[in-house]
Amino acid sequence: MGVSYAEIKHEFDVTLGYIHDDIQALCAGTETVNYTVALLIGVACEALEDAGFYANKKTVLADLLPDDDWKQLAGVLYEALRNGLAHNFDTKHIDVNGQVVQIYLAWSMPRAITIEQRNGEEALSLGTCVLGKGICDKINAFRAKLQNDPVACERFKNSLNSSGRRVDCKPALWNVLRNKP
Repeated sequence: MGVSYAEIKHEFDVTLGYIHDDIQALCAGTETVNYTVALLIGVACEALEDAGFYANKKTVLADLLPDDDWKQLAGVLYEALRNGLAHNFDTKHIDVNGQVVQIYLAWSMPRAITIEQRNGEEALSLGTCVLGKGICDKINAFRAKLQNDPVACERFKNSLNSSGRRVDCKPALWNVLRNKP
């Protein structure tokens, strides 16, 4: 039977839609908010996996990279970006046989990724807006799939109801808070 897009449109709009719109708005602005966009890219990778559009979040990130050589770095890059920014408030560094490589987020860089010299050291630079546009394209592709695929809509709806999306609150506390002005 499946679920129609109309049935899940609101949930799509308040999850991946918000991520998409925020990235679009941020990249269109004049302020450089590299960490915000990079973290949203990581969150979008995770959301596209959870919703069933990709088998795993690293594959989503790999699809944003220019070729097969760069795609091999997707797992390391995902860990460094998503988990580094979310938990350490900085990207994690990449360890290459004892050489520590810093990741730089470059707002106006015209390509997705490159290795370059920074401060006399090898560094990995990421084109924040290029990657942001790429993830927005993936979200748009998923939206288009949902609009025409009831089975994908059902999978998306089921992902929204998973227990991993909920946190427990004691009813007594909630009742106290509910009655506060």
